Amino acid sequence: MNDLLNIIPNPDPLPVASGWFSFLSYLTYFLHLLGVGIMFGIALFAVMGHIRGRKDENWKLFGSRMSKTLPFTIAFAVNLGVAPLLFIQVLYGNFFYTASIVIGIPWLMLVLLLIAGYYSAYYIVFKKESSPRKKSLLAVAVTVILGWIAFMLVNVNTLMMVPARWKAYFSSLNGMNLNLSEATLWPRFIFYIFLFIAIGGVFTALFYKIKNKEKEANLGFNFAAAVSGYFALLAVPAFVYFVLTLPAEIKKVLFGGSVFWLGLVVVFLLLLLLTGFLNFKKKIVGAALLFTAGLVIFVFIRNFIRGLYLKPFAEKFSVVSGNTQYGVMALFFVVLAAGLVLIAYLLVRTARETRSAGSQ
Repeated sequence: MNDLLNIIPNPDPLPVASGWFSFLSYLTYFLHLLGVGIMFGIALFAVMGHIRGRKDENWKLFGSRMSKTLPFTIAFAVNLGVAPLLFIQVLYGNFFYTASIVIGIPWLMLVLLLIAGYYSAYYIVFKKESSPRKKSLLAVAVTVILGWIAFMLVNVNTLMMVPARWKAYFSSLNGMNLNLSEATLWPRFIFYIFLFIAIGGVFTALFYKIKNKEKEANLGFNFAAAVSGYFALLAVPAFVYFVLTLPAEIKKVLFGGSVFWLGLVVVFLLLLLLTGFLNFKKKIVGAALLFTAGLVIFVFIRNFIRGLYLKPFAEKFSVVSGNTQYGVMALFFVVLAAGLVLIAYLLVRTARETRSAGSQ
């Protein structure tokens, strides 16, 4: 244990109590999770729309609608990801930053891949003369890039919790030490992909429920609801599989040491099942509300599991400094509120302009 503590950098002091940052970390990660799910689901739907749109006009319209929405969802997902990344750096920066160095090259490549995916998403929209085949290939490329980014994020988040594996860096200084030996890596990744598709499906169906006058609305609503239903159900065994691959000491705490956390896991799985059921019944508003509640619970479960992983290294967590700075925290909340108001205004203004353009 002493050897591991020696390779973990010392934490930076916090300006205020860590609970403030934990709350903000939970809140912003929840928002990011919604944004990424909608983005990934729409990317996948764009692929399906362009492929099947070669022979069906409604599918073509569906693919076009998803493609036009994709750049906006990428922008929102990325921007909503900045804050949780910031707060994980504040709370666990010495763990997260070190893990990112161990897998340095693939981690840094994410920026270039994200730019390439973002550019490709816009290319599909503005190069209207492109063939359906080219649009399909580009949509596939965007989806693969987004999937790879998710895979890398799972890599670095699992690696930060197991400092013992950081030692691989000293025997291989090439910055390519992916955490592929982690037992939970693939179960986590598969679960997240299923979860993202289910999120994208339910909110796409909700979009078409509101925009029910679009020519492809019936197809888009039924297809997105069905996809969300199936993947919400698939997420249940995927999550169970992930939990079963956790270290024995963590499973013992999660299942035998706390009725509260075991109850949360059960409630989360039940909400996924109910979400799938309501999707199949085309009760999308209820499905979206239950799914949102399930995601809130999942955020708490996820962070509890991370806390169990890092518990042996508690003395290396960030600590409160003697000189608290609540004024800085208050300023942050003011800026956060102003930013959310501005985003809401932009969304309302965009919706109005879209309706105005469609009526002309």
